[in-house]
Amino acid sequence: MDEFLPIGDGLPDAVKAGFLPHAGADGLGKALAFTILVPPGWRADGVPPVPATLPTDRMTPLALYANDPGEGCYLQVQAVRLVRDIGAEHWIRHFMLVSDYVPKAIRGLSPIFADALCTFAIEDFAFTGRITATLNGDILFYVFAFAPTATYPQWAERLGYSVASFEPSTEAAHVGVAPWVAHQVEAYRFQCPAGWAAYPAHTAPPGVSAVDLLYETDESPLGWIRFKTVSRDQPTSMEQLAERALADMEDTGVRDFTLRVDQGIELGDSIFTGGVLQMFDGASSTGLPQEIWVTLLEAPAHFVVVTLLTPARTADFRLWAENRRAYGIVAETLR
Repeated sequence: MDEFLPIGDGLPDAVKAGFLPHAGADGLGKALAFTILVPPGWRADGVPPVPATLPTDRMTPLALYANDPGEGCYLQVQAVRLVRDIGAEHWIRHFMLVSDYVPKAIRGLSPIFADALCTFAIEDFAFTGRITATLNGDILFYVFAFAPTATYPQWAERLGYSVASFEPSTEAAHVGVAPWVAHQVEAYRFQCPAGWAAYPAHTAPPGVSAVDLLYETDESPLGWIRFKTVSRDQPTSMEQLAERALADMEDTGVRDFTLRVDQGIELGDSIFTGGVLQMFDGASSTGLPQEIWVTLLEAPAHFVVVTLLTPARTADFRLWAENRRAYGIVAETLR
């Protein structure tokens, strides 16, 4: 994939030395300040004043650079304030989906940074562009460098070098968008973004402890995470626990499960001795496509089962991506 997403490694040092550092327009404020390397000879065009409060419903231009007007090459830096946590790669996929861009390559290097290549058209003219998404607290920086598709190959390394050079000037104190709330079930601690209401399971059977985390609007649940521990003293197995997790989904009206993912989990330096990740397609009682994610972990004293029920990516990609990120945060912070 690197041949589609170059970052300037093929440029001579003398060419790199000609790139000029820019820090964006004056008055952006500490949270929006950034630096980026701009190709030599490119001009900085004006952008509208940035609102005092960055909007959450649209991208706000922070800087625009262009080369010779006849060549049609541009470099943009924009930003949006996020309301819910979302992975950088999933944000790019969502942005391409709503913008009618055609993805050609995407790599998510971390939950807070992703890089992509796409094609799109403006008044029947074909363009190819590089996109990066950088999350810094509740600010998502969007860097977009593009050129006519016919001439893009000659610009690929230089545009890649520019987008890869982007850096926010300050690092947010918190890696997430919303504060992450700490939870504990038995000896296991984890975090989940604020906005997910916690409901302890007061009627769990012996040897079982659980908490349900619901993301809901106007009493309508939009996402459900169940964190459950099962004592190793109970006569059960990983396979039976997976079946039980699906039975829990059936209790909510979800049916027609189809296994799509079944893979081991790399645990590294962890308290857990084994783990499996599964994903199932399903459908609600009204026919809405659902996804069910099940993480099964083994520890010396317990099995840990973490389940996510969410509208499928095909039904509402943005909601699915935000729910998946919350589920990922639970897994990433589990101790």
